[in-house]
Amino acid sequence: MASEWQETALSEVIGFILILAIITAAASLYIVYVVPAQGREAEIRHMEYISGEFTGYKIGIDSLWINDREDVTISRTYDLGTLGATTQGTFLNLPLFQPYGSSGTMVVNGRGDTIGYEILGAVTEDYPGNYTPGFNPIEGPPRHLYLEFKSTDKSSGDGIRLTPTPGDSDWVVWLNVTPIVTSAQTGPVGTFPILTLTGGNNFEQIQTYIAGPLKTWADSVGSSVYTEHALTITVVKNGNETLSNWIIKRNIDENVYYLVDLLDPAYGLVNDVDYSFTLLRDGNDVAGELTTGTIITNYPVSVGYSSIPGFVIPDHPMGTLEYLSNNYYWIQQIYFYQNGAVFLEQPDDGSVVKVLPAITLTSDQPGKMKVQVTDIQILSSTQSLGGTGSAEVTSFISGITTDETESGIQFARGIPNAQTVIITVNTDSEQSALAWDGAFRRVKSLGSLNGVPDGWSSVDPHSSGSTTSTFRITGNPVNGPDDYDILLDYTRVNMSASLQSVAA
Repeated sequence: MASEWQETALSEVIGFILILAIITAAASLYIVYVVPAQGREAEIRHMEYISGEFTGYKIGIDSLWINDREDVTISRTYDLGTLGATTQGTFLNLPLFQPYGSSGTMVVNGRGDTIGYEILGAVTEDYPGNYTPGFNPIEGPPRHLYLEFKSTDKSSGDGIRLTPTPGDSDWVVWLNVTPIVTSAQTGPVGTFPILTLTGGNNFEQIQTYIAGPLKTWADSVGSSVYTEHALTITVVKNGNETLSNWIIKRNIDENVYYLVDLLDPAYGLVNDVDYSFTLLRDGNDVAGELTTGTIITNYPVSVGYSSIPGFVIPDHPMGTLEYLSNNYYWIQQIYFYQNGAVFLEQPDDGSVVKVLPAITLTSDQPGKMKVQVTDIQILSSTQSLGGTGSAEVTSFISGITTDETESGIQFARGIPNAQTVIITVNTDSEQSALAWDGAFRRVKSLGSLNGVPDGWSSVDPHSSGSTTSTFRITGNPVNGPDDYDILLDYTRVNMSASLQSVAA
């Protein structure tokens, strides 16, 4: 029979083992339930942080191209992982009781997605089959007022007088060919001859000096002035000359048309035009080509159009800045910036556009619509940087072109210049194509809020397995397929992005 002391010792061991069991059970429950919950919360907050950073990146890039800043570099730093320190309320300061820090990867141009444009519209090149849309008289305030100016003999110094009618707008404009002094040069000058009187008849000595050494010296002094002929503008408003021979284009050539926008803000007429009006050229209000002396002008601008299928801006890579998560406790997510838009993709679970691309549809004139497209391309080579630390993304704008194709063809600007605009995106996956479908549908919906009827644009139905998304902007169907009822503003932005590791 065991003694009383032996039974007491046995109960203490059993009690200690039970306490350890309770501690172990509590720790196990903490590890199984609390740690994953903390890890999930940390990764959710980190993904929200990444979303905000991508939105900020998009805003930063937009601020550069909107302000035509090709000389400014912007940088943003991204935390690639959660690094356990983001969790709170841990049970003991031991790795076992803390969520394992996730990691991530930043990639520049890791996708082969492309975008292309097919446009049936008016251009300033002389395409076969000239077509002049009826833009005269001007109805409603345009953003531009274009005419073409050409001199057949620039040395004549001829010009042309432009006035609006009816005369509610009190201004007059002269476009002239003006000689501009570019440089002057003085010929070699010899040593100035000194008169030395030797006595006798001083008057005769002075006469001899003037007719001889001084005249010879004066004949050796020569000068020349060099000029070039410039296209200039003079503006008179309310009887006051506000601009005098302001240079529009230096060193112009003969028999070459130059495009002049009378509503360029530099000329000060933007707020001094009453609508509607007809522009008179030397008192002549006949549209088309007008010759006055050696000056030939076209108003409205004579434009051409290309036959079906129209001219295209070929498919070209959009480029991407991309974040790929490596989460342990929450779903995997991919954020990427592409052509001015921000997308969220969850592998095998769908994609959604977070921030829309720079495409807007508006209508402020009956039967007409305005389409603004900013085509942003990242031209950098492929780069990637992964881990749990931080990555710095440095970007800058390397080039901005407006209203022209890569081959230099310019759209007719400031006037309805297109019949149809078709935007096609080709992606690496069906999931990305569906994301672009969603982006185009949201652009279309916002257009409805801006006065564009629903039937003026459409997104092609998506077929199973397709990696293509197509957005068709057709304008007012009442006007017919051949009517120029779309004012297309197209801007091409080339940018660069690079990655650099940031030490913690």
